[in-house]
Amino acid sequence: MRSSYKVVVCDIDGTLIAPGRETISQENIDAIHQLHEKGILFVLATGRVFQGIKHLIPLLGLDKVASFAICNNGAQIFDLRNNEEIYSKTVDSHYLFQIDDLVSGQAAYLLNQKEFAVMSKYNQYGIQHDHDKIDYDFYWPQDIKKHFNTPTYRVMVTEEGSIIDSLEKVLHNSLVGVSIARNNDIFLDITHIEADKGIALEYLMNTLNIDLSEVIACGDGGNDVNMLKKVGLGLLLDNASDAVKTQVKSSGIHAKDHIVDYILKNKIN
Repeated sequence: MRSSYKVVVCDIDGTLIAPGRETISQENIDAIHQLHEKGILFVLATGRVFQGIKHLIPLLGLDKVASFAICNNGAQIFDLRNNEEIYSKTVDSHYLFQIDDLVSGQAAYLLNQKEFAVMSKYNQYGIQHDHDKIDYDFYWPQDIKKHFNTPTYRVMVTEEGSIIDSLEKVLHNSLVGVSIARNNDIFLDITHIEADKGIALEYLMNTLNIDLSEVIACGDGGNDVNMLKKVGLGLLLDNASDAVKTQVKSSGIHAKDHIVDYILKNKIN
């Protein structure tokens, strides 16, 4: 068993919080605290906005030790112990006008901004997404274009699956210079071209003078693929889609509800 890993990076939804669960298992909580005791850095890497992880920080002891969170799929990095943003990439406003032209009439979209999300129209999927989990307000103004000059970290296009399938192709063919990732069946994420979990993680490790070969990362979604490919050990969970498994060339590991506990016991001395 290799003992030289210095960092464990973990996606939240579908990974740290297993499918079907609303909370982090006690086994994972205990394992994260044990990583702290071993001097191993623990990093959250999530599509969630920062407000969506604030309640997890004290639970996992991330405000007491050096720890970081990659949020909005790599558009932001936060130093959790010092409670500050240390990196950010926003979507240029001219892309927002293009997205509006391509999407309006077929789906809704959300602009994830610093204090709130602005929605192009009321949409059941967008409202349901993390609304009950976080202190983050949602608005759907009469003219969303008035908000295009406010820094936007991520655009989330949302509708039922078949429409998203079609829009994914359209957006990939029409938008050059942004990153587009399929979050799940009903969400497409659009971010700055350098706003990617893998790119953000690479930036963070360079800042900390840690080689990516010394990192374990785990995830289950399309937004985790680049991150899993960059690190020394990338672990894809078996609940990942077949498309993601093909990209990572993995059948997925089965760790029940306790991926960090699995890593601690099987990948770290």
